[in-house]
Amino acid sequence: MSAARWLVWDPEEGCETFATEADALAEAASRIERFMGDSAWDEEVEEVTVAKITHTAERVTEHVRTAEMDDDEWYELTGDDFASDRKPGDWWGHYEMYRVEEVPDGE
Repeated sequence: MSAARWLVWDPEEGCETFATEADALAEAASRIERFMGDSAWDEEVEEVTVAKITHTAERVTEHVRTAEMDDDEWYELTGDDFASDRKPGDWWGHYEMYRVEEVPDGE
């Protein structure tokens, strides 16, 4: 996991990460001030969020299904047999196009 352990989010500026809680709180205070402007209450100020990052996800292996790939080729690549509920002539497009493999803890 990266050094960023805190995040600040708001609907105008989006998300930014920080290494320390103090930095995140300072940024949140700054964003709140910008929302308040000339003392008018902007309801979006209630959406300013500070959060501690406890888990992250990382894409490690991605299989992309091409239009030319039939069910057997997809199964060979991913081991995923989703064809059992399909009718002959169905295109796979309304099924998954990507398969991302999970990495067990500790690897």
